[in-house]
Amino acid sequence: MERILTPALDYDLTIYDRMYNAKNNKFHIYPKKYQPYIVGGLDYHEMNKAYKKYKVFLNVNTVQKSPTMFACRVFELLASGTNVVSGYAVGIEKFFKNIVKLSKSKEETKEHIDKLLVNEELRDRLSLLGQREVFLKHTYKQRLETILDSIGYKYYKEKKKGVSVISCTNKIDSIKTIYSNFKRQKYNKKELIIIANNNKIDIKEWEKFTEYDDFIHIYSMEEKATLGECLNFAVKKSKYEIISKFDDDDYYGEKYLTDSINAFIYTEASIVGKRSTYVYFKDKRILAIRDVRRENQYIDLVTGPTLTFKKEIFKHVKFSKLNIGEDTKFQKDAKALGFKIYSIDRFNHVYLREKNGNNHTWKVKDEDILKYSVIVNKNIDDYKSIVCV
Repeated sequence: MERILTPALDYDLTIYDRMYNAKNNKFHIYPKKYQPYIVGGLDYHEMNKAYKKYKVFLNVNTVQKSPTMFACRVFELLASGTNVVSGYAVGIEKFFKNIVKLSKSKEETKEHIDKLLVNEELRDRLSLLGQREVFLKHTYKQRLETILDSIGYKYYKEKKKGVSVISCTNKIDSIKTIYSNFKRQKYNKKELIIIANNNKIDIKEWEKFTEYDDFIHIYSMEEKATLGECLNFAVKKSKYEIISKFDDDDYYGEKYLTDSINAFIYTEASIVGKRSTYVYFKDKRILAIRDVRRENQYIDLVTGPTLTFKKEIFKHVKFSKLNIGEDTKFQKDAKALGFKIYSIDRFNHVYLREKNGNNHTWKVKDEDILKYSVIVNKNIDDYKSIVCV
């Protein structure tokens, strides 16, 4: 306790005492110097809300040498997206190495707190890493399945959700970008449906490019078909319960699908995506963020290239017969019917701006995008190392 709490007294420290309202509390009293920082106690449901209010949470370990025994709150905090500074514990290092900041001294604790409070970028990255790790490996559902599997108990095991990636294009040379973005994804239960919306595209050549992948399907639609109609056709041809729309000229990092699909676990949303997005201007070599701080919140609209949704909502709303704004209309129609939309983190996707803006569906000048963006880096070629987590 001394190594973790004493350095924190120099900051805006809040202590929630779980024994605060206990009648027999004489053996569980905080030392006198910490008493002014105690604001009371919280029940479990209130505690979960409190987790999200702070930039950093402190964790004190009684047991340090066990490979498995440490407080459940560490899992809960990470699932909430909150950064954790903790006293050293073998179990935490085993499960969350380089995610939870571990301390063996007052000096280390102060150093960790200083870095996390000052460095918003570091906080955001650790937040995403913590959430990803918990939802991939450490939910109660996964724990129970491990126990049942270990004892050989037969039960109905829910299948992993599959995702159908859909991409519509009228660009003759876009197959490599679409294919690379899809193959890069670490989420393994997936398929790709490509709709070629240009009569000059040689489908047979594209099929040769993907002939060894039986989970990639390429279809052709007449040029007169709108983008909205192409998207509707792609959804109709899909087989999985989640649909993710990939643009033909953006960059999608390897964990993009994983993080998008995880959002359906911890939100009530039927549509997820990104409102805050990275933009890379190729000719200017500038990396920027558009719509800053619109992350991890319910929202009216996410960007079209990051649109991921439950296929079941297609029973109620479809893409309109439009070439521009079809994704915006789709979201507005869905929201009007009561479906929730959630904006996740900004990472693992980049909107790539070519020198000739006419190649983009969204006709807007670079200067107008930059006007409402925050520049992250100038004169940069390796944007991927910054964007990907």
